[in-house]
Amino acid sequence: MKYQIINNFGRIGLHDSHFSNITFDKNCIAIKVDWGFLENFEEENILEPIVFDGAELFFNDVQSQTFKKFTNDNLAHIDFPESLFKNTWLIMTNELVNHANVFSMVITMTNDQEYLEWTIEFKSGMFTWGKYILHKNWLNGTETLD
Repeated sequence: MKYQIINNFGRIGLHDSHFSNITFDKNCIAIKVDWGFLENFEEENILEPIVFDGAELFFNDVQSQTFKKFTNDNLAHIDFPESLFKNTWLIMTNELVNHANVFSMVITMTNDQEYLEWTIEFKSGMFTWGKYILHKNWLNGTETLD
């Protein structure tokens, strides 16, 4: 069964998640991530945090994308990095900017000193995943996502 949310992306936590599969179709972006955290799944009346695996972020009607490269103490705006298609990336942090449809992630390649901030402004989106367990059960080891 696939689960989904279509709003309030600020509850999604992808710290230490990996992605290696990105697809672009016209003005839509799809990003597959291996696992993550959701503050609540209120759509199913679950008001406590959950942990999920095998998820996909969809951004529809993308208005803009920006990339910033952090190296040591330097910050620079850059063009679209082709390395997004060639490598597995680790998500350091993510946020919904100003509670709007602007999603931002700081990402890096594993064991790399280079960090990128990828900001996506979009009109609508969807987040889907296959399995989940309650965060408290994941923490205490009583359930796993295997």
